[in-house]
Amino acid sequence: MALKTSLWLDNFSPSVGFGVQIFKTCLYHLYSIWLFTFSDLKTILLPQTIFGVLTAFSRIQGNRGALDNGDAQEILYRIPMVTFWVWINLLPVDIHNQQQPDAIAEDKINKPWRPLPSNRCTLTQARYALIFFYGIAALVSYEIGPLRWSVGIMGLATLYNSFGGSDVGPFVRNFIVAVAYAFFGIGALEVAQNEALSFGLQGTSGQSNLPSLESWIIILSFVIMTTIQVQDMEDQEGDRLKGRRSLPLQIGDGLTRWVTAALMAIWGFFCPYFWGCGWSGYAIVTSLAYLVALRGVVYRTVKGDKATYRIWNMWLASLYLIPLLSSE
Repeated sequence: MALKTSLWLDNFSPSVGFGVQIFKTCLYHLYSIWLFTFSDLKTILLPQTIFGVLTAFSRIQGNRGALDNGDAQEILYRIPMVTFWVWINLLPVDIHNQQQPDAIAEDKINKPWRPLPSNRCTLTQARYALIFFYGIAALVSYEIGPLRWSVGIMGLATLYNSFGGSDVGPFVRNFIVAVAYAFFGIGALEVAQNEALSFGLQGTSGQSNLPSLESWIIILSFVIMTTIQVQDMEDQEGDRLKGRRSLPLQIGDGLTRWVTAALMAIWGFFCPYFWGCGWSGYAIVTSLAYLVALRGVVYRTVKGDKATYRIWNMWLASLYLIPLLSSE
């Protein structure tokens, strides 16, 4: 019996071993794909998914005065689809950004664990993956709705990475990033509500006493454009090596911190005021904004700047809650 068992294993172990090897290879590449987007999970994926879902809730609440269980369940059921849409459009953008030679050199200092600087994949593999996943993102967007925003994201990524948009200067770079945030958010909203947006209609909620969706998106874009340099504070060494003209390298570390703190204080008060929020809106949004402002000025280390940037992302997500609080 032992001999028969041994013969059976001898006959099948090569194929089993081959299957295990394929499984390991798939896991290896899936993890590499995950690493491409890891840094932007907290900056794009989570905040813009939250924007899409919460804004969908606020639009229905504004139109009908309240959310019934059917409305809420339909949006909640679509959260995985919203998350996937944001992620599948984010993936090729990140690959596009990280495959540039100067970006690889920068990542060797700032983020050496990424697939290209850590040699988990080759530059040729990354370029093939870029084309493949841009195609997948377009196909997914065509199937579930927001293709125009997906195409817009691709165009911005090309402008940013292939035509020097990231290195022209801090204002051009911040503008491109802010518009990209808007495209991700609007696309997520369309997926969440399963309906394409028609801009130019009356307010975001259909009520004349509430701000329009267009005006709110424009304000959010200005918020991002004027404060996104928070992420540059921790990357100054790598940016200097790359030759990137980030705001702290253009006007100085100290001045950037004070300018950003002032802008955070302004936006932290203005956004709840714009929506006519009660005390809860100010308690959440304003306190987080002032915390970011204070930390940026006081904690001037790479570790401190990383923590401050995480809080900035929390603050950005809190802004997306404001429309729901406006009717309190």
